[in-house]
Amino acid sequence: MNQEPHNKPPLYPVLYIKPVNTWRNSGEPIMLPAGIQEVEVGATLGIVIGKTAVQVKEATAFSYIQGYLIANDVTIPHEKILRPPIKQKCRDSFCPMSDMVFATEINNPNDFHISIYINDELRLQNSTKNLVRPIARLLADITKFMTLNEGDVVLVGTPENLPLTRAGDKVSIEISCEGKSIGHLVNFVQQELVS
Repeated sequence: MNQEPHNKPPLYPVLYIKPVNTWRNSGEPIMLPAGIQEVEVGATLGIVIGKTAVQVKEATAFSYIQGYLIANDVTIPHEKILRPPIKQKCRDSFCPMSDMVFATEINNPNDFHISIYINDELRLQNSTKNLVRPIARLLADITKFMTLNEGDVVLVGTPENLPLTRAGDKVSIEISCEGKSIGHLVNFVQQELVS
């Protein structure tokens, strides 16, 4: 973000979509497209919207959140470009998500700890304390120009230096808040068969 051509973090969120073809549950496979050898494990927190959100203020943003879940924003490694990487992010099975934990069960929603394991080996740890935009500001910025509806899921962003995974790997993501787990997301990577 601090290098050419940007030189600073973006003024507004850089958004892209994870359409329904990408959604999978814990336990379902992540399909590695033909010709692709590895993908990034984009462990992230998902915010589940609980009511229509338009022009939300930071001070009241958390009142629009129904709950939280674990998501894997799977991405084919690519050169950073100025347009959204749709081909690299929107493949079938590229957004596994866990079950939701209700927001009322979370005391400090600004401090979620994220851990990525590949084949049961810890490969990355990070925290939502390191987000470019804290959760409340992210919702406020998005809803300035876009309505979020009940049931929508907003992924807050992924840490840097994401680990790579290959066919045959087990990918596990854990997220906790103040020592309390919000669940586990486990998926195995399979190579797509070419007919």
